[in-house]
Amino acid sequence: MVLPRDARRMELPFSLRLGDAGGSFVLHGQIDLLAVEDGVPWVVDYKYAHRGAARRERYRFQLQLYALAAARLLGTEGEVRTSLVFLRDRSSAITELVDGRARGAIAAQVIGLGRDLETMEGGEGRPPLPVGECHALGCGFAGRCHPGGGPWIGGGPWVGDDFGLGSPT
Repeated sequence: MVLPRDARRMELPFSLRLGDAGGSFVLHGQIDLLAVEDGVPWVVDYKYAHRGAARRERYRFQLQLYALAAARLLGTEGEVRTSLVFLRDRSSAITELVDGRARGAIAAQVIGLGRDLETMEGGEGRPPLPVGECHALGCGFAGRCHPGGGPWIGGGPWVGDDFGLGSPT
């Protein structure tokens, strides 16, 4: 289905403030395609990669974050449809519905990750996890926490996807 131009936005940047009584963080990102179909927001993310079950899981967190941003942007309390399209395959999109409860859980998870980053940066200068564990968890900030030296070596720039946490306020 092709939606009218006024029912979709492409390459939509966003800034989303998440926080609790302990402070807040700003999440920045860019949604490849945001549309509204039959009153339901629809987030589509395109990947120039091959489809696979492992890849689906790799991008689930990102899509849930985008669903949270889209729901806040549009003032939606109901479900947000997310689709992941792998451009190197001719297979159909992977589509899921993200409800308000799931968006609340992802917001809480991001706030927790922000607190962990804040603790690492303000602590003894040494993160609590070795870089291998950070990579196994899929943390996109391992390069920031492990800039080099000893068993904590991580090297390289941030390894983030299309989003990052801003400074605590």
